[in-house]
Amino acid sequence: MEFIDWHTHDPDAPATALISVEPRDFKPRDGRFYSVGVHPWSTADDDLERQLLLLDSMLRHPRVVALGEVGLDRLRGATIESQLQILERQLAIAASVRQMPVVIHCVRAYDEIINVHRRWSDRLHDRWIIHGFRRGPKLARRLIDEGFYISFGTRYNHLAFEITPPSRRLRETDFTPLYTNENLSL
Repeated sequence: MEFIDWHTHDPDAPATALISVEPRDFKPRDGRFYSVGVHPWSTADDDLERQLLLLDSMLRHPRVVALGEVGLDRLRGATIESQLQILERQLAIAASVRQMPVVIHCVRAYDEIINVHRRWSDRLHDRWIIHGFRRGPKLARRLIDEGFYISFGTRYNHLAFEITPPSRRLRETDFTPLYTNENLSL
């Protein structure tokens, strides 16, 4: 499945958008498609185990077409070690359900994400998407060489965008609520 907008949190986004929610917030609507996962910022939440249990059934729902937003964030959430364990648990759940893209949130943990991708990419879908990429062309090139897709929002590094092959370049609005040509005119 292809989307015009590969990552948004807007529940009212058009059917051409992939709506990202956490398991506790999953309320599917007809004609919409979802990515579901425990966000790194929620890895220290009291209901984490409940969310991971919910994730298994959510990933089986026909409107869920991707795992995400999952990943690592050195600035928020549990310790990076805990986040890594939680990420791997989610990847294991997804791998037991079916092949699906993975939408990655990554803040200051690209080496770790690349290592996780190397360990898991043969068991999951080949489309691993770094969402909201704002870093430079050197890191973009490294991610592309490792097999990642890169999703660009309304704020991004133009040099990184330019070196990203169109076949690996995705668009997103993330939290931008308005769907206009300006938002998606990358």
